[in-house]
Amino acid sequence: MLESLSLEGKSVVITGGGTGLGRAMVRDMARAGANLMIAGRRSGPIEEAAAEAESLGVKAFSEATDVTDSAQVAALMKACMDRFGKIDVLLNNAGAVSDNVRKPIWELTDEEWDRVMRVNLTGAFYCAREVSQPMVAQGHGKIINTASGFGLRGGREIYMYCCSKGGMIQLSRVLFSIWLVTASPPTLSCLVLYPLAPLTPWQPACPGAASSCQPASWANPKTSAPWPFFLLRQLQTT
Repeated sequence: MLESLSLEGKSVVITGGGTGLGRAMVRDMARAGANLMIAGRRSGPIEEAAAEAESLGVKAFSEATDVTDSAQVAALMKACMDRFGKIDVLLNNAGAVSDNVRKPIWELTDEEWDRVMRVNLTGAFYCAREVSQPMVAQGHGKIINTASGFGLRGGREIYMYCCSKGGMIQLSRVLFSIWLVTASPPTLSCLVLYPLAPLTPWQPACPGAASSCQPASWANPKTSAPWPFFLLRQLQTT
C-alpha cells in the first residue's frame, strides 16, 4: 500500500505524534513524502519524531501543544500554515490513555472524567474546528480521527475512554455529513480510524480492556499505522 501512494507536496498535521500509533503514522507519512507538523504535549518525543521524518527526506517540524487549550491548537495550525501554506490532512491522534482508571463509577472524580474527555474529545473538536475553514477555503482537505473499537462497545469500567471515543466517532459522522454537501464535487471529508484497541506502552493503565478483548486483537502500531493511507488514497489527485 505504501509503495503505491505518494503524498509528496502534501502537508499533514498530526497530534499525539511522538509515541505509539502516532509515531508509527509519522514514519509512514514521511516515507510517502508528506511534509509534517508534529504535535504533542512533551517536546522530546515529537522532536525525535521530526528528526526521524527529516532523515527520510521530508520537511518536518514539531510544536509542543496541549490540545485541551484552544489557543495552543490555533497556534499549532497557524504554525503549519506559516510553514507550508496549507493543511491537506489533519490526523487527530492525541489521546489520554494513561489517565484512565478502572474503578466503580461512583468513585470517579470530576477531574478524572474531565481530563480524559477534554483530551480525547474536546481536543479533537478544537483541532477540527481550527482546520475546517482553511480546508473549505482551499477546496480540499481530510480529517482522520483516531477513535477505538471501544467507542463502539463497552469496556469494563473504562468509562471515560469508551465515552470519549464514541463521541469522536459521532464528531466524525457530523463533519462528514456537513462536508458531503459543502463542496461539489465533494473534496473534503472526515474519516474515522478505529483500531480494536491501541497496543501502546500505556495499555496497562486500562486493565479492564483485557476482559473485553482477546490479546491477539490488540492493535499494533506497525499494523494500524498504514490504514490512514487507504483513507487518503484520493488525496493523490487533489
